[in-house]
Amino acid sequence: MSWKKVSEILDLCLWILNPLLVVLAVFSNSIQPGLLIQWLGKFHPLALHFPIVFGFLISIYFLFFQHKRIPVETEKLLLSVNALLASVVAAFGILLSLQNAYEAELIFWHKWGGVVVAILSWSFIYMLNLNINLKKFFGVLFLVVLIGSTHKGAQLTHGVNALSFPKSAETENQITTDSTTTIYQSGIAPILAQKCISCHGDDKTKGGLQLNNPERISLGGESGDLFEDGILLKVINLPLEHESHMPPEGKLQLTDDEKNILRLWVNSGANFDYRLNELTANDSLFLLVNKYRYAVNQKAALNFDLPDLDEFNSNYSSVNYLFNGSEEVEVNFFQGSNYNRANLKKLEKIKTSIVNRNMQGMPLVKEDLDIIMQFSNLQKLNLNSTKLEIGSLGVLKSLSKLETISISGIDLTDKELDEFLDGSKFSSVHVWSQRADKKQLEDVIAKYPDINIVVGDNLEDKIMKISNPTIGQDSSIFSNQLTVKLKHLLKGVEIKYTTDGSEPDSLKAVNTIYQSYFQKTQY
Repeated sequence: MSWKKVSEILDLCLWILNPLLVVLAVFSNSIQPGLLIQWLGKFHPLALHFPIVFGFLISIYFLFFQHKRIPVETEKLLLSVNALLASVVAAFGILLSLQNAYEAELIFWHKWGGVVVAILSWSFIYMLNLNINLKKFFGVLFLVVLIGSTHKGAQLTHGVNALSFPKSAETENQITTDSTTTIYQSGIAPILAQKCISCHGDDKTKGGLQLNNPERISLGGESGDLFEDGILLKVINLPLEHESHMPPEGKLQLTDDEKNILRLWVNSGANFDYRLNELTANDSLFLLVNKYRYAVNQKAALNFDLPDLDEFNSNYSSVNYLFNGSEEVEVNFFQGSNYNRANLKKLEKIKTSIVNRNMQGMPLVKEDLDIIMQFSNLQKLNLNSTKLEIGSLGVLKSLSKLETISISGIDLTDKELDEFLDGSKFSSVHVWSQRADKKQLEDVIAKYPDINIVVGDNLEDKIMKISNPTIGQDSSIFSNQLTVKLKHLLKGVEIKYTTDGSEPDSLKAVNTIYQSYFQKTQY
């Protein structure tokens, strides 16, 4: 086939495709997208780079190389190929916009920008014989439209601040959690900020849904009410490969704890004003929100290909990543009577990853402290009631990243505390001793205004792993009913259960479990 024949076929395709493109753009709001249309729309982001690159090269050619033109037939063929690519990509973009997943105003400008790029690309074929100045004019016009259209596309994908100068880390997502804040502020807003607002905030509003404040969340989106229609819980629990799963595949995913926080909050009525201190201390939602950590001011790239930490866990110690995608690790030891130094020593394999360590109540000696000193990236260390002496803890000052240390339950005097703090870089220290009360330590506290020195017994934070409850039964042998008794040996343990096979939680405890405590199960 000759180049002339190819050129004629391209001309015919462009005369069919470009008028069709204009009609498609004008009547796009009336088109109901079927599965085929949705599938074709997915080719837009795959192919859009070709006409963008071609377009820039053509603009440069029109502006700077008209005195060294390539052969006219080759010139026309290249312009025809570029025009065809621009038209096809613009058509795919319109089909993609029919899925209503993007902010309407941005879609409008990006759509018509793409159409104008396609029409100008087509027009270039018939400008080959214009004078150089007119070509330069159309080259500049085309470049402006191309940049404007692609910028709107970038805003659709990456938010309206896609090219904004980055803000300093100190100004981002400063969310404070305490018992007087609402559940929304403490647990819900941080999750939405990290996992959802990039697509559902002021900068970008997919599906007409904004999740950056209670008022907008309550309005819902194009698919309906998030809570009454059950949309939120449905989309976060869909399989990852499902097209409606949120967050979309490739984005930072919700952890199990985050899903449970959202589930418990939604099932409780999604009350934006309900405060943490209105929940009981052993409420499931209270416990989850209080232990929840998310990537505040996360600077490093998240890593989802991290090694499993199971080998470092035991019945009396837990080793976990701080949050999904974080390379930083926290360690908790519990039940000091079962403390085994071997569990501490084997953590040397991951010593550079451990940033938080809780050794409260462990019968530590100098050998244990020597092992702890190897963990150079420690930021937070709990040594409450560990039988160590204050004089031996001075070596901890050499841990340059250690900011928070708790030594409640370790006997000390005001002079010993002064010596311990002298030359340290701690930002927070928790102390309590029978030998020195807060009044006796006032001079030391005043001497170190840059250190938050908290005096008080915070030993109630002791962590224990409880065993399963025991199940007893009455002495009935032949009976039409059987009474089952649940009990636990630890004082204060509250046992909750369901009779329908579902997983017990704080909400069902209110609605179902407490009603079932005295229920006799029929056999």
